[in-house]
Amino acid sequence: MSRTETERLHEATQRKLQRMLLGQKVEEIRWLTKEEAEESGWYYQPIQITFTNGVMLAPMSDDEGNEAGAMATNITGIETIYVNRD
Repeated sequence: MSRTETERLHEATQRKLQRMLLGQKVEEIRWLTKEEAEESGWYYQPIQITFTNGVMLAPMSDDEGNEAGAMATNITGIETIYVNRD
């Protein structure tokens, strides 16, 4: 992929993410259940953030989805949202 194609892909992805996430309200924050994590092929259970428009975010260890992932924050006392395992 040429640099220009990569830049276009990044810009298009950013526009779509902005359209889907900006101004949305968080409806729910919870850890995935053991069964939900296993459906994704994961041993660990990440946090899932669900917005009122139905969009869900859950961190992964890499862009191939090989395992659940932790999330860094700037919240004092919760600098890392860890993965769980029931």
